[in-house]
Amino acid sequence: TQTQCPLWVHLNTTQQIDGRNGHVLIMGGPGTGKTMALRTLAVSQALLHSPDRLHMYFLSFTGNGLNDLGMLPHAEDVVHGIETERVRRLFGRLLTILNNRQAGQVHVPTIVLFIDQYEQLRDTYYEQHIHDLERLINEGRAVGIYVVITANSITSIPDRLRSMIQQRIALQLGNATDYLLAVGNIRTRDDEQLPKGRGWVYNSPPLICQISLPVRGMIVDEHYMRDMTIELINTLRSASRSGPPPLRELPAKIPLDSLPLATSTDTLETIIGRVDDDHLSLYKLDWMEQGAHFLVTGPPSTGKTNLLHVAALSAAQQFSPQQLRVVLVDFTGRSLRELEPLKHVVTRVTDMMALETQLNRLQREMSTLYQRWNDKDVPSTIPRTLLIIDDYDVVCDAIGSNFEMFIQLRDHVRLHSDLGLHMWVAGYLDRVGDPFIKQLLLRRSGFGMSVKDSLHNLNIRTTGLTSKTMPAGRAFYAQHNTVTILQTAYVDNSQVLVNRINQQLWTDATHAVWEH
Repeated sequence: TQTQCPLWVHLNTTQQIDGRNGHVLIMGGPGTGKTMALRTLAVSQALLHSPDRLHMYFLSFTGNGLNDLGMLPHAEDVVHGIETERVRRLFGRLLTILNNRQAGQVHVPTIVLFIDQYEQLRDTYYEQHIHDLERLINEGRAVGIYVVITANSITSIPDRLRSMIQQRIALQLGNATDYLLAVGNIRTRDDEQLPKGRGWVYNSPPLICQISLPVRGMIVDEHYMRDMTIELINTLRSASRSGPPPLRELPAKIPLDSLPLATSTDTLETIIGRVDDDHLSLYKLDWMEQGAHFLVTGPPSTGKTNLLHVAALSAAQQFSPQQLRVVLVDFTGRSLRELEPLKHVVTRVTDMMALETQLNRLQREMSTLYQRWNDKDVPSTIPRTLLIIDDYDVVCDAIGSNFEMFIQLRDHVRLHSDLGLHMWVAGYLDRVGDPFIKQLLLRRSGFGMSVKDSLHNLNIRTTGLTSKTMPAGRAFYAQHNTVTILQTAYVDNSQVLVNRINQQLWTDATHAVWEH
């Protein structure tokens, strides 16, 4: 007689005799029972471990076969392969946990990531997430993070990954060579058909196995089995609901007036949106440490002008018109018009003559401050100056061959940042290489809107960033090749917010003016 022992899958235990534990790879053609094997393993783990000791995540490329498992108290809702943002957030969360645990955080709870269909993951997210998966497989086991993955064929799994996965189950494969690569040398005919759920386990020698169904009793059909599974899940949910926090999606619109103000300090810091992290954290921009000047680039209708409005209005809520004065450069005559009534606005420039005049006034202000500095007559407070230029490509064409004006703009960036000068410049920036833009690009920081190619104009590497077009207002903020994804705030009606700032925050303040 043959001994039919239970088939155990060992994740973080070292008690098994052959020493194989950790990640799991289940291989087999379509309809051989791979998804059912994931269901069985997930339910088994849920029955053996409490939600405070085990968290499970499911990434499915095969339809709805795992959906009900997202109801387990141990689990987050199933992430489907077409949900680009949730896929990104899933890997982001797991990599954050990996990094934190490697830095000394406790390795509890155990985390298991179930991925149904490796080939689809590879084909859809190769550039974005295959390296993330390799990190989880290579480094996760040491800190209590495990991957259970299915694949149609052993040959689709790179050798470097296959060698790191010691628990392998081969269901129906194509031929003896596939079995040899997957689990070792077995005696089977190429035309031999295994029942659904039956396969071979990587062992010495390989052992034949039959994967059980996730529920007990006589199974009439798949609908009955699914009902039984949901009944079991509901029983588990009634005992505990403490599982992983939800993978919340970053909203496509975040009203600026829904965000809190940054803590008032002498430094100019403003909250301009929320970060694409696990907590949807507020994004606080330190205008001096991260600036003092900012480029905003991207295709049409991606939120460049809106971000300029956000910058001006968020700063105006922090500083009075006597602490912050704003010059708007709006050669199209319409994009910054709604900001003009703001008490902080000195003027709105719409033509070359006015631009030349305001740059000379700015130069006079800066020179006077430097002179007072040299005379040790430093004022107690130095007003900050914000120069906002929209549609810079239009401005650049208007300046044309007036090279001295480019030099003047460049020198303001070079010499006057320490005197509280900030510049925000928005445009396509795909064909400009004047001294002013070149000086701004030396800082290697700025906002690329909606598509990663917008970062090319900032000379920032884009390897590993999503190639999908993101919603308007979604930005890659780059600083020295470190890229943060955030959803910038949205200003629905600048005029309403301008009136509120003028009448409620700075009621008694006078309009900003040049002092010299």
